Amino acid sequence: MVLDDAGSSSGVKVSRSTAKHAVEHPFAAPDLAGPLRQFGLARVTADDLAWQGDGPKPTYNHRLAWVGIYEISKTAEHSCPAAGGPVPTDLPPVQAHYYFAVVVDPVTGQQATWNEDMSALLIRDCAGISTH
Repeated sequence: MVLDDAGSSSGVKVSRSTAKHAVEHPFAAPDLAGPLRQFGLARVTADDLAWQGDGPKPTYNHRLAWVGIYEISKTAEHSCPAAGGPVPTDLPPVQAHYYFAVVVDPVTGQQATWNEDMSALLIRDCAGISTH
């Protein structure tokens, strides 16, 4: 996910308070490591969004949106696959923080979510490899 300065807010129909309420009550969220970290209007570019409803998948390519960002808990419970098979050796590095974002369309109010990929952390944890 990439966020850029919103520039102009012309055409925004969803109020800041309505968007913030949606961000504070997303349709789905991982275990979070605390309260909302950032909230505001930005130009968003994001892939792999999740959304709710029958409409088409939302696409954001430098598109204006309300965005709320949370940090994902790195100590949340998670399931591991059954033991067996070699552990990949080309895992990406473990990040200091992982983020979850709620994106609200500024015209329709449609909500989408985005999770940073935590697979490097989870695979290491399930294999008993230190992440520190």
